[in-house]
Amino acid sequence: MKSPFKKLFRLFRPKKVGLALGSGGARGFAHLGVIKVLLENNIPIDYISGSSIGSIVAAYYALNLDIKGLEDISLGLKKRDMLKFIDLNNPSVSILRGNKVKRFLEELFEDRTFKDTKIPLRIGATALEDGKKVVFKEGKLVDAIMASGAFPGVFPVVTHNGKHLVDGGLADALPIDMVEELGADVIIGVDIYNFGNYKAKKYGMREVLERTYQLLLAKLSNYEEKSYKKNVVVIRPVISQVGTFDFFGAEKKIKIGVDAAKEALPKIQGLI
Repeated sequence: MKSPFKKLFRLFRPKKVGLALGSGGARGFAHLGVIKVLLENNIPIDYISGSSIGSIVAAYYALNLDIKGLEDISLGLKKRDMLKFIDLNNPSVSILRGNKVKRFLEELFEDRTFKDTKIPLRIGATALEDGKKVVFKEGKLVDAIMASGAFPGVFPVVTHNGKHLVDGGLADALPIDMVEELGADVIIGVDIYNFGNYKAKKYGMREVLERTYQLLLAKLSNYEEKSYKKNVVVIRPVISQVGTFDFFGAEKKIKIGVDAAKEALPKIQGLI
């Protein structure tokens, strides 16, 4: 027979909150806005997960329990700074080598590992062999982030434990399941693949490919939502007009995240 004390403990202990940050390239600046609102309103973040761009924000928060430093870096990025990350590769392999991006991440995270995080962290990638998600929970943070953000065709495939890994968003665009597995009672997901309305000045190859990728992952996220339990709140910043690689003008994108989080705040507080 189960002890009544265990049942009472479950009723009165503080609920554990998990934050899942989805993929979406430069739209990920909205993640910073969401976290700002959660912190300002004393919403705890006990577990955190991330796919692709979400893995950078998740790892930074897990290490520092704050995002001020990452926000400052983001606000300082200008359009001309994007040239600093370009290192062309053999086009039969990928557009970019990814070495400059990796150096940037190494400056940000140094040699930190999952053991250095202050709260449990999970980062997702996708295995080309079977299409299944691969969850990183140990090793160097930079290695996990590079695998999670290996946008197909743009960055090289990452080899890990005999598997060939690409962008985590393909298998798990919104990694809610990762924080659920960690034990979260309440889960906040930030879905930045809100496909909304989209207008481009032209529909060249880049625009069409970006929009196609966005639509596919947006529909995948919407399909998965049908299986979410009542303890899940999904925040969807309206940020579809932002290009995947527009890593500049962060202020506006952060503000979009702030507004979306404020709108969801009553529901989050009601669950906690």
